[in-house]
Amino acid sequence: MADRQRGSRAGRKAGGVAGSRREPRTRGRLPAELTSFIGRGAELRAVRAALATARLVTLTGVGGAGKTRLAVRLGHELRRVYPDGVWHVELGSVAEDDLIGYAVLEVLGLRSGSDLPPVSHVVDYLADRTLLLIVDNCEHVLAGCARLLMALLPACPGLRILCTSRQPLGVLGEVVFPVLPLAVPGSTAKGTARSYPAVALFAERAVAVAPGFGVDTGNEPYVVEICRRLDGLPLAIELAAARLRTLTVEQLAARLTDRFAVLEARHAAQAHHRRLWDTFAWSFELCSVAERELWARLSVFPGSFCLDAATAVCGGDDLSGDAVLEALVGLVDKSVVLRDDAPGPVPYRLLESVREYGYARLDTTDPGMGLVRRRHRDWYRGLAERFDAEWFGPDQVSWAGRMRAELPNVRAALEWCLSTPGETPTGLGLAAALRYYWTGCGALSEGRHWLDRLLAADSRPTAARVRALSARSRVVITQADHAAAAECTAENLRLARTLGDPLLLATASYEAGAAVLMLGGDLARAHALLEEAAAGLAGSATEALTAAMTLTTLALTTLHHGDPAGAQRLCTRAQQHCRERGDRWWLAYSLHASGVVAAHQGAPEEAEAYAREALSLHHEIGDVSGSVAALDDLADAAASSGDDERAARLIGGSFEIGLSAGLDADARRRYWRGRETPIETIRSRCGQERFTAAFEDGRRMGLDEAVAFASGTVPAREPVVGSEPAGVPLTRREREVADLVAQGMSNREIAGRLVISQRTAESHVANLMRKLGMTSRTQVVIWTLNERRADVPR
Repeated sequence: MADRQRGSRAGRKAGGVAGSRREPRTRGRLPAELTSFIGRGAELRAVRAALATARLVTLTGVGGAGKTRLAVRLGHELRRVYPDGVWHVELGSVAEDDLIGYAVLEVLGLRSGSDLPPVSHVVDYLADRTLLLIVDNCEHVLAGCARLLMALLPACPGLRILCTSRQPLGVLGEVVFPVLPLAVPGSTAKGTARSYPAVALFAERAVAVAPGFGVDTGNEPYVVEICRRLDGLPLAIELAAARLRTLTVEQLAARLTDRFAVLEARHAAQAHHRRLWDTFAWSFELCSVAERELWARLSVFPGSFCLDAATAVCGGDDLSGDAVLEALVGLVDKSVVLRDDAPGPVPYRLLESVREYGYARLDTTDPGMGLVRRRHRDWYRGLAERFDAEWFGPDQVSWAGRMRAELPNVRAALEWCLSTPGETPTGLGLAAALRYYWTGCGALSEGRHWLDRLLAADSRPTAARVRALSARSRVVITQADHAAAAECTAENLRLARTLGDPLLLATASYEAGAAVLMLGGDLARAHALLEEAAAGLAGSATEALTAAMTLTTLALTTLHHGDPAGAQRLCTRAQQHCRERGDRWWLAYSLHASGVVAAHQGAPEEAEAYAREALSLHHEIGDVSGSVAALDDLADAAASSGDDERAARLIGGSFEIGLSAGLDADARRRYWRGRETPIETIRSRCGQERFTAAFEDGRRMGLDEAVAFASGTVPAREPVVGSEPAGVPLTRREREVADLVAQGMSNREIAGRLVISQRTAESHVANLMRKLGMTSRTQVVIWTLNERRADVPR
């Protein structure tokens, strides 16, 4: 709530408007339905009815009952009901309560960079939206989910939540809907078996692996027996159908019957896991010895993995590299391991239920579990170190994408370091090696989360601690957290001097100088620290990027000391350094600094050219804080050239995107310029109404749209002055059409949504525009949003 209030105050300061939020660019985020949906018609209707009256519905049931499939199908059906979409948050790879908020932020397309808890940003974003949030696989983080939902529901009146969990969350107002197995025929069923959903599901999935398969009078009894033995559990039925690659349906029914009898006697799993355990135990026993071993070992991957990772982590004397490949192919063929289509090395993954079963087998039967977990940690430590070494080079975009995809595994490795005695120093090294991921790829808040925990767990004065302090310093400087930056850089500098490592000391000096510059303190001291850092880093191979960063920051202190020519020479050196290495990320920041110098010298066109190039580079990598800084530069350039409405739009976009990312606009601008964009001057030249309209238009742009607008690839929208008086006599249908126009729909799309002709849709749009006295669809958008936010002061 405090974050929302701060955003509101900042909104009044910048644009004279408070509380509004940019509209989402998409209609949600749901996984694709790769197979047909069979049965569950009654359940879909019942859950839909429950969501119409309750704000929180939880689907409960045994693992494999189809809770996720039901929730996703319902989400696809309800996309038109919720103006701001349906969003699916999958928690299977989230290992602890504190990370749930980050998972939600990621799905919503937000990046938290402040020191406030993620839930604050989620509440701020959802407060005035109408959407459905599907929170999937809650059972292992039940308490954290309950806390999150109890924070969201009271603060976000337009929010509906659909959860899946093996047990209820216990939240006030929760409606629990049990998801039962699919209906199966009774033992005496004759002639109607094929109408049962369980049999229909088996038949359809069987055709995918055995073309031409069909349920007929000859095999129907065996199919019925399989479905009954599997209690109608969809996941178990699908795995059973996959076995028809190698078995006949008669063989399958026979082996399943015998296997269940043995497993029921041998294992004592918890009652609510037993049937799923039996299903996977049967599948496990059908695998070869090598496949079973690999399945169990692969369970240490909470996220996707490539063949190299599987070989390094799961291989050994009993499982060579070739054996790992052969066993992996077998597990893919048996539908135990899934293969994803993605660029780069082929990624594989385990379904969460499959992974849980394998993990239990590893835990109870393999004394080498600790070794496999350590290998997993070592693989991702090595990957992080490669990322750190190669980030300053031509592959930054691909590295950024890969590390985002590997984040579940990185989290697991960090958590293992924290929970395993004696492993904290390695965890410090892993978190520090990700310094450019935390600061360059929009993960400031999560980086601080891990660094804070690891530094608190190991306070010994070691080189590993200095590197971790260095990484944390960069995070808090980027966040513009003054107190944390001062404290962290002071400890870092003091410890580096104690250890006497010249390279560590030079790096610590850079961060200390950058912090003093951000704090607006003694610029002479900042300049001296940065000069000391530049001397110590000159010629360093391992800290070449830090050397370029130092030159750029030194350029800013040089500018503050009244030497713009010297500042530009330092920027040019940094840019040359970056271009020689193929770097994009810091090249963008050094161009940004050159733009600041050019603006200081009264060359707005030159400053704008630097800012455009910087913005393109920042956006390509996914660096939100850098993109926001470039938008600020372009706003300055527009104001200097007299295009005040464009400047107001860019200010609005920069403000909203920075606010969503948790960035302090005032501190950011002091760091780079030591001055403020003349907002009041722009407002006075535009007039309050036109400034507010342009500013609000900018706030509604997402990052992609703001970058396109700033780059000139999309035209400026027509400014909309004011809003129409209350009480405009629109019909219910016209108000519905206005809402759809506000979502960016064309007349054809509106016709499809409302099941009317396109001519009728065009008539509705024309009528409401005439009643409102408007001449463009953009004006309708503004009017609709203002109607929704009637309490926002103008």
